[in-house]
Amino acid sequence: MNIVFENPLDENDYPIYYESANVGIAREIGHTQGLRHHPAVINKIARVTFMPKSGNKDKVRGLYWNVISHVMNENRINVIALIMDQLADLRLNLEMNLYFAPYIMSIIKVKTRFRGICECKHTPFKPFKNDTTFLMRPLTPFPGDAMDEEEHEQDDDEGDVGGPMGGAAAQHAMPPPPHPVQSQWAPPTGYFDPYFASMQQGMSTQIEGLATQMQNQMNLGFQHMQEHISQTMYQPMMTQLRGVQESLHSDIAALDSCFEDMPSSEQIQQLEQRFDTFSAAFTGFSDHFYSVFPAPVPLPEFYPHQPFYPPPPPPPPMD
Repeated sequence: MNIVFENPLDENDYPIYYESANVGIAREIGHTQGLRHHPAVINKIARVTFMPKSGNKDKVRGLYWNVISHVMNENRINVIALIMDQLADLRLNLEMNLYFAPYIMSIIKVKTRFRGICECKHTPFKPFKNDTTFLMRPLTPFPGDAMDEEEHEQDDDEGDVGGPMGGAAAQHAMPPPPHPVQSQWAPPTGYFDPYFASMQQGMSTQIEGLATQMQNQMNLGFQHMQEHISQTMYQPMMTQLRGVQESLHSDIAALDSCFEDMPSSEQIQQLEQRFDTFSAAFTGFSDHFYSVFPAPVPLPEFYPHQPFYPPPPPPPPMD
């Protein structure tokens, strides 16, 4: 039984685990004081073994009551699930210590079928070994056990009413017949085949549905990616390439027109003849100009002596 998912025991059920008021033992509901022998031992064993507890040790809280109730009612508890649940809580709380190393090691040894020598030896746990008052206290029956004892005593009294004949008849009465042995059911051959076939068909259908869904999602994603690339990269790039191509065509057309406007070789020869005629006419004009207006004497390239500069005038007198 997994008590991790159970609700805490109702507080109205606590008093049955305490000593009766007529015994004369002080008790405090919700605490360890006044607990009966068995609940007290169960609480202490759980507190120092598979449900370690820190803080106030005199109180009994939460799932400890569930453990006491199940053990007293002879219900089996899934201790491994309880330990794993506490480990999950300890993983999130770094302030608490981890006390389950011996139990985890025991599980590893059992699962691996360890047959070696254990170097670490654990001392046996003996609850209340120093509490002589608790050990010497007389055992008090559990409410269910007290009722069973009363019914047993009533049965004995009823048997004594019949006298010797009744006792002899009770002694020689036939014992109750044993319970019929139920044979263990074994499934016939191929009993689970329809279930496995249905399971396989259902898994195949689910896998095909998942594959179709993934394929549709991938196709949709590739389509969105193609549209994004076309809008953000391809179309702007093609627009720029068209502009470059148009500008190249216009430049080539301009060059063609320039080549068409360039003079031919005959025109170049005529231009050269005209330039020679102009040069000869300009030379004759310059000779005639310099014959009328002599050309100025060019400046000497160097002075034989340092040129004379008159000294500056004296400064005016001061008043």
